[in-house]
Amino acid sequence: MLRQLRYRCRRLLRELQLPQPFSVEALTERLALQRGRPLHVRPLPGDPIPGGPYGLWLVTADEDYIFYERHTSPLHREHIVLHEIGHMLMHQFDGSHCEPSKDERLRADRLSRLAPHLDPDAVSRILARDHCSTVEEREAELIASLILERVDRNRPASFGEGMTGRLGQALGTAGVDP
Repeated sequence: MLRQLRYRCRRLLRELQLPQPFSVEALTERLALQRGRPLHVRPLPGDPIPGGPYGLWLVTADEDYIFYERHTSPLHREHIVLHEIGHMLMHQFDGSHCEPSKDERLRADRLSRLAPHLDPDAVSRILARDHCSTVEEREAELIASLILERVDRNRPASFGEGMTGRLGQALGTAGVDP
């Protein structure tokens, strides 16, 4: 099972041309052009919900949105966005894989009354993710990890900002593989 999963994900990534130099922003711009529709990457609103998602991919009639947990490290944020891109690439949540339950449809209807600009079907698909097979989640997670593995070989190490970055620069080790 794991071997087949890895094979499918690697085959998909062979077809994906990663931007050079790599950045998540450049990748999302490329995907938006390929899909012919805007792709917006935004932080999840409000405080984290215990047990809630770290990220979401929301499809509307004309645009895609990827939301990520704002209260996390830059590397984790990058991984979250790539995970959601993994869902997008695998077309996991186009309505054909996960059917929302009756309770989820009721919650979506209530939510759409509070926020009428949201499509109730899209909200239902998001709420249905909790009940989807973990295979889809493993695929998205593996795609995110494989992208990071591929690009980490091609970009210099970064110590980031703050004290660690300044220390790396002072010691002359910033940008050198640890």
